[in-house]
Amino acid sequence: MDQQSKHLLWIVCLCAALIGLGLFALYGVFFTDTTAEAQKAVENKVFLFKKDDVESFAITAKGETTRLSYLTEAKNTGWRLVTPVQDYTNLSAVELILDALASVSWQEKIEGADADPRRFGLDKPAVIALVRLRNGQQHTLRLGSLTAIDGNDYIAIDNRPEVYRTRTPLRFAIEKNTFDLRSLLLLPVYSDQIEVIEAIAPGRHTHLRKGVDGSWRLNKPIATRADDKAVQKMLDAIEQTHITRFVSERATPIETLERGFDRPRLRLKLALRGYRHVEFLFVDAPISPDAARTHGESDATPKLLARRTDRTTIFELPASILLPFEQDSTALRDKHVTRFDPGSVAILDFRLDDGPLRVDRAVEGEGDEARVSWELKGLYPKPFSEARVRSILGAFQQLTASAFLDGQVDLDALGLKSPRRAWILRDNRGHPIVTLTCGKSEGGENFLQLIDADGERQVVSVSDASLATLPRLMGDLESWDATRFLSPAMTSGSSDPGD
Repeated sequence: MDQQSKHLLWIVCLCAALIGLGLFALYGVFFTDTTAEAQKAVENKVFLFKKDDVESFAITAKGETTRLSYLTEAKNTGWRLVTPVQDYTNLSAVELILDALASVSWQEKIEGADADPRRFGLDKPAVIALVRLRNGQQHTLRLGSLTAIDGNDYIAIDNRPEVYRTRTPLRFAIEKNTFDLRSLLLLPVYSDQIEVIEAIAPGRHTHLRKGVDGSWRLNKPIATRADDKAVQKMLDAIEQTHITRFVSERATPIETLERGFDRPRLRLKLALRGYRHVEFLFVDAPISPDAARTHGESDATPKLLARRTDRTTIFELPASILLPFEQDSTALRDKHVTRFDPGSVAILDFRLDDGPLRVDRAVEGEGDEARVSWELKGLYPKPFSEARVRSILGAFQQLTASAFLDGQVDLDALGLKSPRRAWILRDNRGHPIVTLTCGKSEGGENFLQLIDADGERQVVSVSDASLATLPRLMGDLESWDATRFLSPAMTSGSSDPGD
């Protein structure tokens, strides 16, 4: 190696050493600063407990004291209000308080004689929080006035004379009264636990029950399938409606009579999973004089008074909660004329305007290797597209009723004793899954009779537009658009879309 190369190597090594030394110094400063900051944060914490260490706490704010306790009883584990009422809690508000108390830290400490409580609003604190831990220790936090510059809070802890200025505001998190900390849900359970809905009103009685498959069935005023969307509106109303005001905590029988609960606008009975039953009574709430003066009596937002029959509390709710429960039976019924599993259909047995037609399914092999094929029967049998079959079945699934004809129906008058058209979907043993016959057509409406696999009969009226989705002629099947009624679920495993 010549002299020049040695010189360049020496310069490179020196630069590398200087860079390494700089990085080491920078990392050392950063690490030291980070460690010091973390140590300072720990040292500046007001309380050293964690939120899971809290057994109970009481908040005095807005003129009242609310006490909460964590219960570990069977089927009743969690935070509960203890005083001034016993009730479920607003879990979001409780978690906010616990997080705030367990993490509050101070930015400035004002010692001893300089800490005159009156200067900092601590002679009449806005909030007093009393916390009891599982190990028996107790801590108190008093919240005074806001700082003039950054809007943080002045606090004092336990019986110590020091006053602290907090690093972040506390007021929003912990200044809560009983109404803020109380559950405002009509029913503090998830709606999927509801298995029976019974709504009773003058001249109307609705009874719905959820089946083992999760679908809902209407039992009263008529036994039939229920409309899933209509039932979901009921469940949403129960789960999402919030109490706006607690009117009376310990209503006497005389008070309930005076408020009209002996003649409710609606009686709502719910059966929950585990054979628990809950019943609510709803009456129209009188419009307050203040609301009438401010908005005019006709413009004031309608309210309801409600109570659970197993409790003495009367509370107020928006009247809109009853809208889903006061619908007539037609709105609650499933508008889909047919309900069946497309995979169970093995035979299409149709009697169309120009003659009978039959399509059979054949399965070769088993399991994942099974191959499904369809054949159009007749004098000259020929293959029939599986995709086209699925599209035809999709048309049956989307057929909707515009009206229901219940009770004693004159089938002869509706042309259903000698129907002009019939569609039968059968299983692989030839048993009918769906039998649909078409009678007379009047004013753009067609009368259909449905017989399902259980033998249940139903007569409906279907519009011309809805009925047009079903095949009427054998030629319709030859020109059928195989993608017209296909959904992702129906197309899975389909073969070629053409014949």
